[in-house]
Amino acid sequence: MQKAGVAGGIAITLNVISLVFAVGMVVMLIFLSRSVREVSALEDRLSGLGQFETRLSRQLDTVNQGVQSQFEELNRRISALVDQTTQLENQVAKLTGENQDMAERLQAVSEAGDPVLSTPEPPKEIVLSAPPPQPKEVRSEPARPANPVQFERTVSPDGKVTYSKVRE
Repeated sequence: MQKAGVAGGIAITLNVISLVFAVGMVVMLIFLSRSVREVSALEDRLSGLGQFETRLSRQLDTVNQGVQSQFEELNRRISALVDQTTQLENQVAKLTGENQDMAERLQAVSEAGDPVLSTPEPPKEIVLSAPPPQPKEVRSEPARPANPVQFERTVSPDGKVTYSKVRE
């Protein structure tokens, strides 16, 4: 009987251990199913991020194209301004050369002795003086109109302003 009692105790112990393992497996199955749902939700969000990345990339490309077109427009305008500046510099150089030629001709003529065409040397220094101080004008009250006033202004003690027609 002892063998049967020991065998029964071992069987009960094994049954309890099996029951504990079964409960543990059920608990792990519940946690595992929650984890699988969370991973599935994360995968859905990640696929949404891929779509967001695509939209963002398209918008950045659009902005980049707009900025590039603005830079191209600015470069075009700058090159046009550079061309205009070069033309102006050439015109100024041409006019300066003509002025020097005219000055040389006038100097040659004045050396020849024609007093009509000789020009006096411009002064090396130009003295500027301030204009004399102007007396300040004192403004008087503007003249009242010749017409009699048609309305009379009345200020009450509480600060209200009223206008009443003057009867003649």
